Amino acid sequence: MSRDPHGKLGNTELALAYELHTAGYNWHHIASGLGISVHYLRARIRQAERQGLR
Repeated sequence: MSRDPHGKLGNTELALAYELHTAGYNWHHIASGLGISVHYLRARIRQAERQGLR
């Protein structure tokens, strides 16, 4: 998964995070498992919802 301390998140990880959240997992647990901040994860999800995956 993401090893970048600043939270670089690829489309694969982003899609996985979204699927886990829709399955009932908490954003904090997902972000922790990916090694990124929950704020960055939620911002990337919002961006993907507006602009799509790139």
